[in-house]
Amino acid sequence: MERWLLLLVRLPRTHASSVRVRTWRRLRAAGAVALRRGVYVLPATPEGRERGQWLVRALAEDGGEAMVVETDRVEGLRGADLVQRFRDARDADYRRLADACRRLLATAGGADEPGRAFLNALTRIEREFQRVREVDFFDAPARWEVERLRQALARRVRPAADGRRTGEPPPVPPWVLPPRPGVDPLACAWLVARVLEPGARFVFAEPGDAPPGARPIPRGEGGRSGFAALLADTGLREARLARLAALVEAAREADAGRDAEAQALRLAVAALQAALADDRALLAHALTFLDGLAARLAAVPADLAR
Repeated sequence: MERWLLLLVRLPRTHASSVRVRTWRRLRAAGAVALRRGVYVLPATPEGRERGQWLVRALAEDGGEAMVVETDRVEGLRGADLVQRFRDARDADYRRLADACRRLLATAGGADEPGRAFLNALTRIEREFQRVREVDFFDAPARWEVERLRQALARRVRPAADGRRTGEPPPVPPWVLPPRPGVDPLACAWLVARVLEPGARFVFAEPGDAPPGARPIPRGEGGRSGFAALLADTGLREARLARLAALVEAAREADAGRDAEAQALRLAVAALQAALADDRALLAHALTFLDGLAARLAAVPADLAR
């Protein structure tokens, strides 16, 4: 039997519109579904409990009140009805994404190679898709149409080699990673592949040995990681990215052992390096690991906390 978290929300009596907007954004970021005015629901998972407690603290900072009540039933609604409400909410998100994908495909037309505007729009779509996936608790069916359209968009970025015509422009240059990449370059590769440039290609080479035109992954300098530098260049302010940047920087420090999370990240990457002799296999497994880590760090989206 599903268990649920009821979020009972009361805005401050003299609440400004900014408080209402912040509260709505927080609830949306947490994936909560409205039952009626001031009452919202989340699945009673460990992540849901964290999100619920974060909402309580955030609203208190704004002068409001919130309470979280865990229950196995919601008056007047069956568990299946609640699940359907979550699916309906995410289906609406996915339909908007599908429309955006179709519009982008239409703008590509017959162009041989997508331009920068196309790639920027694709990045925004991918970022929004990842956000929706993180709060798609019950696998809303409309997701699969978006998956199909994302694949079509990826083919526009990365056409099959045997389908290229004589004289067609070369594909987007690859990114260069050092052989046996560690925490920082792997995190940079994740940021590129999952957020900035879905479909990006990577090669492994020492400085000076990279293919012509290839783009080097930023290297950390001083106390700043390459990941933090790359993130700063994008202007993105997502909580999971900011938290991952802080964790990567901590993991680079010589005394990372004082930070349990940073030490765990270093150990996880070291374990992958020890288990996987092939750099491409190492990258693939690291991307999957960082997908999970980013989802975990997004459980309480701090960039919406103020």
